[in-house]
Amino acid sequence: MSIVTTALASKVLARGFAGLALALAASAGQAQVFSVSPFSPVPPVGTLGTGQYDLVVAGGPAVITDVNVIINITHTFCADLDILLIPPGGGSYIELTSDNGGSGDNFTVTRFDQQSPILISSGVAPALAPFNGNFRPEGGTVIWRAAASIPLPGGSLGDLSALNGTNSNGTWSLLIDDDAGGDLGTLNYFSVELNNAADSNGPPPGSAPGLNGAIVSPNPVPEGQPVLITVNAAGGTVPASTGLTVVGDASAWGGSAGTALNDNGTGGDAVAGDGIWSVTITTGPFPGFRTFPMIISDNQGRTGNLSPGFTITASPSGACCVGDGCQQIREFQCSTAGGTFTPGVECGSFTYDLSTPTASVYESIAATGTNLGVVSNADDVLENVQIGFSFTYFGTPFTNMNVSSNGNIQFPPSNSASWTNLAIPNAAAPNNMIAPLWDDLNALTQGDVYVQTLGTAGTDLRTIVSWEGVTQFALVTNENFQVVLFENGSFEFRYGTITSETVAGDYSIGFESPTGLSGTSIPGFEIGAGDTARRFTFAGAVTICDGDACPACPADFDQDGGVTGSDIGAFFAEFERGGACGDTDLDGGITGGDIAAFFAAFEAGGC
Repeated sequence: MSIVTTALASKVLARGFAGLALALAASAGQAQVFSVSPFSPVPPVGTLGTGQYDLVVAGGPAVITDVNVIINITHTFCADLDILLIPPGGGSYIELTSDNGGSGDNFTVTRFDQQSPILISSGVAPALAPFNGNFRPEGGTVIWRAAASIPLPGGSLGDLSALNGTNSNGTWSLLIDDDAGGDLGTLNYFSVELNNAADSNGPPPGSAPGLNGAIVSPNPVPEGQPVLITVNAAGGTVPASTGLTVVGDASAWGGSAGTALNDNGTGGDAVAGDGIWSVTITTGPFPGFRTFPMIISDNQGRTGNLSPGFTITASPSGACCVGDGCQQIREFQCSTAGGTFTPGVECGSFTYDLSTPTASVYESIAATGTNLGVVSNADDVLENVQIGFSFTYFGTPFTNMNVSSNGNIQFPPSNSASWTNLAIPNAAAPNNMIAPLWDDLNALTQGDVYVQTLGTAGTDLRTIVSWEGVTQFALVTNENFQVVLFENGSFEFRYGTITSETVAGDYSIGFESPTGLSGTSIPGFEIGAGDTARRFTFAGAVTICDGDACPACPADFDQDGGVTGSDIGAFFAEFERGGACGDTDLDGGITGGDIAAFFAAFEAGGC
C-alpha cells in the first residue's frame, strides 16, 4: 500500500478516508512535515504477519538536518510489534521499537526523536504503554522474525541522526511485524518532521532546560574585586526536569572550571527557589573582555548553555617594593605579592637634568639637511630615520628613530602617529618619546621636516631633527623647532619662531620612558613664542624601594659591607636583567663598559 504525498502550504486532513495523504510545508523554508493517514490493519491479514506502510515525500528538503517520526497505532499488546523505519532508497533501516510495552495497548501519539532523553525501551515510566509522548528510538540491530513475510532491508543505520545530510525525497516506509499473534490493530497516522518542523498532530514537543537573562555586576569590574553573576534558569518539559544544576567555567579569569551556581539563598543568591541562580567570584589578574560559559543540566540528560561577557579592568601600573626588590607590575599583583605599591613610577629608571642654555641655538638645516619625504608630504604619519650613531635613551642604545609629523620622535618599537597630544608622562601611546612640540601639525599643507648629523665622534657628534615652517592643522601658523640628540645620551630642544600657546596644555613638551610612567614635562607657556632652548643631560640611575638604592660603591654591590664573591653574583644579576644599578660607569646604558667599571672597583677592594 503506497500513498504519494505532496508538500502543501496548509494542513489537509480527512480522517474518514483511508490512504488520504497530508503534507505540511512550514513557513521556515525547508522545515516541512509530510504525513499519511492510512487507517490500515496491523498486521495486514489476521493477527500474525508483516506489513509495509509507505509515505512518499516529494518537494522536501534536499538536505536533512533533523528528522522525527510520529505514529498513531491502536493495537492490543504492544509487545507484539517490531517497528522499523526505512528511509528513501530502501537499503537500510532504523529500529524504532521492538517488543516494548508488555501487555499494554496502543502507540497513542508517539514521537520518535533522537534528542529525547526517554529511551522507549527503558521500561520505566513514562516509557510504558500506552506510549504517548516523545521517545528516543530503540536503535541498533533488530532481531527480526525468521518467518516474517518481508525480509530486513539491509543493515541498521543505528539511529535517526544517521539520516542527517541525506535527501528527504522518496519513499519512507514503516515496516511493522506482529510476531506473536492473537492481537491486531490499525495504523491510523504516520508522519515525518523534517528539519525542525513540528507536526501539530504530534505530542507536545519536549524542551531542554535553558538559561537566559544573565547579569554580571559590576560590569566592568576591577581586577581582584568580586563579581556577582545571576541567571534565570528554566527546567525542561515533557518530561519536566528534575535535579537541575548550573555550572560555569571561570578558570580563564581567576575562578575554577567547575563553579557551581546556586538557587538556595547562599553564595550571593538573594532568594532561594526563585529560579534565579547566582554565584559570587573574585576576579584574578586577567584584565580584558572575559566570558563565563555556563551549562544547565537535568537528570533527564538534557542540557542548555549561555555565555555572558563582561570586562575586567586593570589596576594602575607602577613600582612594587617587596623587601629590597622592586617589580614593575600592577597594583593588584603587588597586593597579592605582599608588596608596597607606588603608582605611575618605575622601579629603576634614569634621570635627566634640565637646564636652559643662555641663548637659543636654533639654526635652520633646510639648506644642508635631508628632507624627510614622508612626514613632509602627509598628515599624521611616521618616518623611520637612522640616527647616525648609537644613542642611549633610558638605558637602551638605539641606532634609528621614528619621526612623527606631529612634532615628536619615538624609539622603536613605539610608532604612534597620534595627533591628539596627551599630558607627559602618560602610559598611553606614544611612549619612549622625546617631544619638542607635540601637537596636531600638518606639514602636508605647509613646511617640511629635515634631518642632519653633524660634528665629530667623541667631541660634539649630534643628529638634528628639524620641523621648519610647519603649520598647525586647520590653522595658518609658522612653527620652527628642533630636537638634537647627542652622542653622550643628552638631548636638546631648540626653538626658532613658534606660536605662543594660548590654552594651557595645547602643546605637549617633554620626554617619557619606554613605559610612559616616568618623564618630564615643560609647560608650553615657558617656551613662549620661541627663541629659546632646553637641554636634558643624563644624570644617572635612580630606584624607589627602601633598601633597593644602587650601591654607593660598585665593589660592594650587595651592600653587605664587604667586597666578596657575592658582589659579583649580585652585579651580574642586575646587569643581565638590564636594571638601572647595572650602569656602574654612569653613561646611561647597560653595556660592557659597566662590567669593566665593576671589576675595576672590585679588584681595587673598594672605591
